[in-house]
This record gives sequence, C-alpha cells and structure tokens, in this order.
Amino acid sequence: MPLATWDEPQTDTVFDDLGLSADDFEFDDPEYGVAPTTRTYDLALPGDQDALIQTLGRFSGVQGVMVCRASGEVLRVKAVRDPAGLGGVVAASAMLFQKRALKLLSADLGGQTVCVCPLGGYCVAVVATSQANVGRLIVELQQLRVAA
Repeated sequence: MPLATWDEPQTDTVFDDLGLSADDFEFDDPEYGVAPTTRTYDLALPGDQDALIQTLGRFSGVQGVMVCRASGEVLRVKAVRDPAGLGGVVAASAMLFQKRALKLLSADLGGQTVCVCPLGGYCVAVVATSQANVGRLIVELQQLRVAA
C-alpha cells in the first residue's frame, strides 16, 4: 500500500502529445485569472479604512479585518464574531514589527489563521477560517501600500 505519491509504482504512460493549451481549460475562479494589482490606501481617512476592509472582506473564508495604528490602537474593525481577542494578537504583532524588519506575520490559531501586515504607521489584520486560501490572502496583503 503506497503512503505517498513517490511510493506508487511508476508507469510508462506519457501525455506529451495531447495538444492542450490554457484555452482548453475552464477557470471558474475569477481571482486567479488576473494577477493581483497594487492597491494604495490613505489609512488616515476613515473612508479608505472602510474600503480596505471591504476589499479584504470579499475573499472567501475571511471572518474579520482590523485596521490599527502601529502602536496597536484599533481604528476600524469588521468581523463576523466579537474580535475582542484579536486586539491582543494585533498589539503583540505591532510590537514585534517594531523590533524586527518583518513585512508580514501569519499565525495559525487552531481553527483560524491571523495574517498581520504593517503598512507605514498602521497594521492590517485579517482573520480567516481554516478553509480560506491563506496564500492568496498573503499575496493580497503584500500588494497593499499606504498613500503618502
């Protein structure tokens, strides 16, 4: 009984001449059809804070988004459940970012994953379920910029 792909018996089947291209496949998820673009927000403005929260909240599996100052002060939150416990995680992350040259932090908290990204004098935290595509969230967070 094979335990992994590399333990399975190898066959001589070759699929080189199928003549397939990307046009022969159907891509259901529009997020993967377009490369992520850089998004710029002025996080001093409540309208831009809300726009950022709405943008990140559209991704599948996202349960909450929090915008904070680098000191850990919470400015805006939208969450499915009470985000009281998240404030401590973000504050600790903000302090960690001040001491190190980190650009992103992702932590698995059991049934949830928290991704925290520093943006100038601010931090953005995203809470997602275990079914969320965390890699996609990380890519999106890396595309965020703060307006000067």
